[in-house]
Amino acid sequence: MELYQVANKKFKLERFPVVRNGPLRAWSAADEYVVDHLDESAFSEKSKLLVLNDSFGALSIPFTGLKTTVLTDSLLSELAIRKNLEGNNLRNDALNFISPTDEIKQKYDILIVGVPKSRSLLEYQLRKIRPFLKPNCFILAGVMVKYLHPSLLSLFQATLGPAEHLPSFKKARLIIIELDPETKSRAPSIPTLTYKLAQHKLEIASAPGVFSREHLDEATRLLLTQIPISQDNKRIADLGSGSGIVGAVTAKNNPNSKIICIDESHLAVYSAQQTFEKNELSNGEYVLSAGFTKFTTNTFDMVISNPPIHQGHHLSPWLAFDLFRQTSKVLKEGGEFIFVVSRNLRCQDFLSKLFNSIEIIKHNSKFCVYRCVK
Repeated sequence: MELYQVANKKFKLERFPVVRNGPLRAWSAADEYVVDHLDESAFSEKSKLLVLNDSFGALSIPFTGLKTTVLTDSLLSELAIRKNLEGNNLRNDALNFISPTDEIKQKYDILIVGVPKSRSLLEYQLRKIRPFLKPNCFILAGVMVKYLHPSLLSLFQATLGPAEHLPSFKKARLIIIELDPETKSRAPSIPTLTYKLAQHKLEIASAPGVFSREHLDEATRLLLTQIPISQDNKRIADLGSGSGIVGAVTAKNNPNSKIICIDESHLAVYSAQQTFEKNELSNGEYVLSAGFTKFTTNTFDMVISNPPIHQGHHLSPWLAFDLFRQTSKVLKEGGEFIFVVSRNLRCQDFLSKLFNSIEIIKHNSKFCVYRCVK
């Protein structure tokens, strides 16, 4: 754990999954800027604070003295924040957690916005929470300069009100937003985009922020060419299911199997279910889980995946390695693991410690599809 010093306080924060001697901290200069600027003493202990998109607790743990709620789409982030609460000897219920699919039931005096990688996710979140901000709500957002685009200020203007940024601090900017009564509107339902996979005769549904929301990505396109076809009765996991593209194709190719779509994103799990329903696929199951943490050993006959290697804006290949390790535990003996990764991710040596056989069954100039057998 590293020491996070803000607002004359000290906290121990750690990124998750834990990487020994990892190159990234559990906070950014933008997080520091926000926390140092918000004077907690200016508010009553009854003041309600809403924090959007906190990854590891840097934006929320310093404010457990207020009635603080964290809205995050990521189960992994929620688990990380809870672990960091424990690491700072704070109660597990010191913060309240809600997701973008939950109903909001109270109004807030303060809003802190952590800016996510996805603009569509941020727009949906801001429109969802806008009716629940009190007229004099104090609003702050933090962003690193390299991610500050005029479109971000325009988005704040359209959804909340006038926005301006303060001078930079450690390559970060603090954005102050004034709530405009004219922006108030009814909280929207989840806006879902759809597109067709003509070759597979499928329609894909994707909520804001979900990977490959608007079109099929190149890596998944390659993986789809290697989805097995069988009439056997198996339990097959689509790990990191996103909008359910891989799961839906697997469900069509394996009609007698149960396809378990697993993702740590609330909106991804929602999207996968929508995709299966739109295509009248009845052999799906949808589980919110950080990897295979909700499953026991020897659970699956097969795992198929386009595993994540990014955490927010950052390249985090150890996410994939952690999922490889989990996969080797939940597969039955003789079970298959089929996945696609960048050719630049050197994983053969690591995989050889987990599986009996490893082969590349398809590749192009950018990606490789592996088949591993336990």
